[in-house]
Amino acid sequence: MRLPLTQEGKKKVAKMYIDLNILIISWRGFSGNKGKPTEKNLYHDAQEAVKWLKAQGLDNKNIILYGESLGTGVATELASKNNFGGIILESLSLIHI
Repeated sequence: MRLPLTQEGKKKVAKMYIDLNILIISWRGFSGNKGKPTEKNLYHDAQEAVKWLKAQGLDNKNIILYGESLGTGVATELASKNNFGGIILESLSLIHI
């Protein structure tokens, strides 16, 4: 007979299988953020995000970069200069026939 897990029990089971945190940043000039989204500024923002994660005690090997659309270039540039745990790039491809 299976007993239903309590909410706390579900959290403990989930933590046994996956233990992660996610940091999502919004680029300057987007989503109401001040500043201009220049190439230099976007690279700087990404480097500052990684710097903050490292200050929280994370090593590069425990950081997986994710870049979507414009962020794919930023993530690729950042990954080209550091050895991270991984990189995920997502880009929309439209095919017009």
